[in-house]
Amino acid sequence: MDRLLAPHRRAHVVGDVNIHEVCERVRTLILAEFPRGLTLQRDYDISIPEFRGDREQLIQALLNIVHNAAQALHERIVAGDARIVLRTRVARQVTFGKQRYRLALELHVIDNGPGVPDSIRTASSSRWCRGARAAPAWG
Repeated sequence: MDRLLAPHRRAHVVGDVNIHEVCERVRTLILAEFPRGLTLQRDYDISIPEFRGDREQLIQALLNIVHNAAQALHERIVAGDARIVLRTRVARQVTFGKQRYRLALELHVIDNGPGVPDSIRTASSSRWCRGARAAPAWG
């Protein structure tokens, strides 16, 4: 159905994925766009095994989130002290829906931005909430 509605989308390509390669690709792309004033720190758990997934979709999803964070850090980037941390961890005994998994990936994108403004904090849980006109949605 997705292919009928959006023929430009490619089919899912599922394979073995190293999450740190995904993070490094996103890090490279973000630093190319924001070469000054932004530090992208790594805090990786190197014990995380490869998993099955669509590498390109994971890159796109993470890129969207990190790019939104970088845009929210505009004032700090100008000041030269913007920071985003990419943190990976293993979570154990996690339940998604009704299925339990022995191991799961935790991927945190942490920034030193101002946070969600109080004026829209309650609405920010809505997937359609935007903090500013024509700004990207919250990650």
